[in-house]
Amino acid sequence: MTDTVANGVVVLGEIHARREKQIAILGEIHAERSRQIAKGYDAAHDDEHSDGSIARAAASYAWSAAPLRLNYVLWPWPSSTWSPGPPREALVKAAALIVAEIERMDRSDDASVRAFMSGPDWRKTSHD
Repeated sequence: MTDTVANGVVVLGEIHARREKQIAILGEIHAERSRQIAKGYDAAHDDEHSDGSIARAAASYAWSAAPLRLNYVLWPWPSSTWSPGPPREALVKAAALIVAEIERMDRSDDASVRAFMSGPDWRKTSHD
């Protein structure tokens, strides 16, 4: 086997391993979202939160994984519901809440949500 072929095999193995890890992480996010739904945070519940609170909760959990202490400021609900856990667990919870918010937006009949989702890209600046 030539060095080029051997290197290609190694690279493909690394790609496969990375893909398997990503699939496992997505499985954890799915399991967390399923846990949230089982606790009653289902589509009907989420649809009542068109105020951005689900997105703020996701941001709070994501911030809690960083060494900053701004996370709790964003938390939209009573302090008794704040339970980020260790940083990695908090990120999985944040990702599951992001999924919930995207699903809520996709179900929305609210014209302002549809306009926001299809409007100009607010991330672009005039010097892009």
